[in-house]
Amino acid sequence: MTIEEIMKEIGSKTVKDAKSILKEKNKINTGKLYNSINYVIENNKLVFKMLDYGQWVDKGRKPGKYVPVDALNKWLKQKGIDLKYSFVINRAIKRRGIKPTFFFTKAVEENINIDDKTLDKIAEGLIEKYFVKYIK
Repeated sequence: MTIEEIMKEIGSKTVKDAKSILKEKNKINTGKLYNSINYVIENNKLVFKMLDYGQWVDKGRKPGKYVPVDALNKWLKQKGIDLKYSFVINRAIKRRGIKPTFFFTKAVEENINIDDKTLDKIAEGLIEKYFVKYIK
């Protein structure tokens, strides 16, 4: 198994698990965040990508600040909530924050650990590749 194959396996499993957690926690509104979760391999690095607001869904929001009004109003419309409640909801978010889901954090933590057998296979593949390349 090559490093790239392992990265692809970890990437696809992490994306699948993150999406599963979002579904399980009933955090799919329009599906835009759900559909944006993906991974790429850039310069031998596994890079996960999603819409920016995914960080707030994952980590939550600490009390102390209002959320952007336009973003809140857009969310309220999508949920079918009257905009007259915008200020009250924003004030509650400022006071209490938003509870984190850890949908992405949990998915990464569960999939990033590589066991010793897999590391041995990677090392064997690299050694074989190195020696075949440089002995010829």
